[in-house]
This record gives sequence, structure tokens and C-alpha cells, in this order.
Amino acid sequence: MGAIIYTATDELEAGTTSGQSKQIETEFQMIDVDRREIGDEVRSLSGVSEYELDRYDETIVLKSGIVVASELPRWREFFSSVGDRAVFQIDPDGTIATPVNVRNCKLDAGRYRPIWEGPGQYTFEFTVRII
Repeated sequence: MGAIIYTATDELEAGTTSGQSKQIETEFQMIDVDRREIGDEVRSLSGVSEYELDRYDETIVLKSGIVVASELPRWREFFSSVGDRAVFQIDPDGTIATPVNVRNCKLDAGRYRPIWEGPGQYTFEFTVRII
């Protein structure tokens, strides 16, 4: 299982007020982690080089479990609410009731896409940047 916790602000689902905390539980089908070093290498005139590490940049590619048509408004609300790089939380290993590995993150470059899996069934693939 997996969990997403976000603050609804845009394209609100029926019955939701702006600023309300919302959750989605989904069976993440794929988790791919990319961790890169961000830094600079400086080479002196004598040929000695030195590397200065600024930070690690970690992104995770997630694919949701099956989303049925009746759940699409919640997912639309989620992507619209975090599309402006708003901070939200993911827990790829836990549930809302039993958190395991909650991480603060932002949607990476607004990248997400719905994938048609069959009549009335979709999955979403999206990339988050851990902060």
C-alpha cells in the first residue's frame, strides 16, 4: 500500500473546502529512486582538483494502483493542488492509519500522466522530488 497526504487548493472535489487536508491510499506498483550528487569540481592551475558537494538531489518515480473513474476527481484535485510545487507527503510503504516512511516532497516539474488501463480504469505515473 501507499499513501499521499496533501492540502486541497485547486480543482476541488465536491464537498471539499480550500485548505482542507486530504489523503489518497493507493497500491504503488512501481517505485524508482534516482539520487544524484549536486556540486562543483574546481581544478587549480597546478592540476589539483577539489570537489565540493552541495547536496543530494533525490527523485522518485511512482505509479499508482488502479484508479477507477469515480476516483478521478480526487486525483485531479491532488495534481492541481500540488502542481505549483506545494509541499505534500508520500509514504510509499505505509497507509494513512499506519505510516511507515513518510517523506516531504514536491511534484517534479509538473510531470504526471494518466495511463489508460482498460474501460474506466487508469493509473497515474508521476515524479516527486524529496525535500
